[in-house]
Amino acid sequence: MERIQQQIRHAGLCLTPLCQDDNELFIELFTNTDVMKHIAPVMTQFEADELFKKALRCDSSAYYWSVSSDNDSGMGITALISTADDRAEFGLMLLPEYCNKGYSVPVGAALINFGFSVWGLEGVDVKHRISNKAVPAFLTRLHIEYSNEQNGFGYWIMRRSRWQQYSAIYPYQI
Repeated sequence: MERIQQQIRHAGLCLTPLCQDDNELFIELFTNTDVMKHIAPVMTQFEADELFKKALRCDSSAYYWSVSSDNDSGMGITALISTADDRAEFGLMLLPEYCNKGYSVPVGAALINFGFSVWGLEGVDVKHRISNKAVPAFLTRLHIEYSNEQNGFGYWIMRRSRWQQYSAIYPYQI
């Protein structure tokens, strides 16, 4: 199912649908050992460039946005990856200089709001390597529920009913 993408503003951050200008940022993230160590194997520049070209075509299930603030552009990339007609997986990669500075929660809230309110999702899933110790606190602040652990990954879910319960308070409502 093809989905719409649009600019999202939330808590002083701007999520903009990926465009050609984001090529350098995209490649920097996917080839950066510090960024990828908790996500997936580091890509070569060629692999990252090929993934970027695919992401720009929007002919897959992955929809990417670049993350910026009023003061900084090119902070990171976030995505919703459709896994079913009514579900998507949320992902976020920030450059190391923006990690642990309070950006993850508003980015997550913005994209989750978008997924439920614009795409009409029934659930947003998150998968992370258990070795990434910062993720559980981040997901808990978003009120996302822990589901289970399997093969070195933690699985979390935000159901529509839970989002509706929290959508009128921080971090979803600013």
